[in-house]
Amino acid sequence: MGKNYNKLYFFLILFLLGSKINFAQSEQELWVKLSPEIRMNIENTPFEFRWRPIDVIYLPEEYVPSGRVARTDLMLGITNKYFKLFSYSKFNETGEIWTGFRFDQNIDFFDKKLLINIQERYFWGVNEKSKTHYYLVQYIRYRVVSKVLVGVLAYGNWKIDKSFNEGSWFVGPSVDYEMNKAFNLHLALTKDIFHTQSNMLYTRLGYRFNLGKKE
Repeated sequence: MGKNYNKLYFFLILFLLGSKINFAQSEQELWVKLSPEIRMNIENTPFEFRWRPIDVIYLPEEYVPSGRVARTDLMLGITNKYFKLFSYSKFNETGEIWTGFRFDQNIDFFDKKLLINIQERYFWGVNEKSKTHYYLVQYIRYRVVSKVLVGVLAYGNWKIDKSFNEGSWFVGPSVDYEMNKAFNLHLALTKDIFHTQSNMLYTRLGYRFNLGKKE
């Protein structure tokens, strides 16, 4: 166990060092994203339901007068070992509504110690307030001890009618802690490479449960 804890300390130091580098420049701004998520799997089927009752970003008032953007997310999809495909709808507190899809591809190496997740999300606006946009997520993690994974999160968001560099592309270190079979905690501190003063602290607490009994 000693070697495992040494690895954990090493990667946590890297995470903190990356965090310090993120704020090394002056006039930095911090965005904070909180995203609790409930997942329900139906036993003996490929179906999965996900609900984020409130997905909220706190950011400077120069972007939005309230200083925050909050929404509710609903996902219904099918899953297997290699990919997940969801029907995905989002409802903003300010009246924007989107619907679209999310595609996840999962790859693992070294007896599932190295995990790679690639996500694509495409959303169509349901009303005039809502602009069509696209997400790309690249998430690489390594299991340093049985319940802790460290890695790098890259998270991009673009409106379809805008140029590539007018979007956001946050990149930075991450830590995942699998508390038990039901709860997991994800933490990442990232910097927007297109707007270098912007930093995102991303926190997600997930809860997973199964519906039904195994045969």
